Amino acid sequence: MANLSVIRSVVVLLAIFVTGLLAGVMLGVAMEQQTAQKLPEAAWTLRQQNDDALFRKVMPFTFIAMMLLLVASIFLLHGRSRMVMVAATVAALAVIIVTAGWEVPINNEIVKWTPGNAPADWTSIRDKWLHNHWLRTWIGVLAFGCALLSTAMGNIWTP
Repeated sequence: MANLSVIRSVVVLLAIFVTGLLAGVMLGVAMEQQTAQKLPEAAWTLRQQNDDALFRKVMPFTFIAMMLLLVASIFLLHGRSRMVMVAATVAALAVIIVTAGWEVPINNEIVKWTPGNAPADWTSIRDKWLHNHWLRTWIGVLAFGCALLSTAMGNIWTP
């Protein structure tokens, strides 16, 4: 059973780490986006398109890793720790739903824009994106908090 204890510790710590890393990235992006609202349209569009190109490459892998680690943690934990990890997993899934359902469609629209020649309502689209991003950021922070709390709800360090 010592092997199970080690596996549980490593998987749960990795789940917390990846979930926290994503929450931190989302928080950093939200703060950066808040400041970027002062940019003129051409600069904002180009910055958004460049950010999107990077995140399209990185985020799917990171989301998959996070979900696999969270789900594995559910099966390795028990009692209250498991229930709190379930909450973390549900919140993480909500982040993915907001991303795929609300953010990606807006990104797909923005990527078609020519910097300096965006639609007349570009600021409302920008603001909608930011609103949705703040929503998923706080849900991501909740996922991280629940994952972290799961270690305090029971002693995951013993068999």
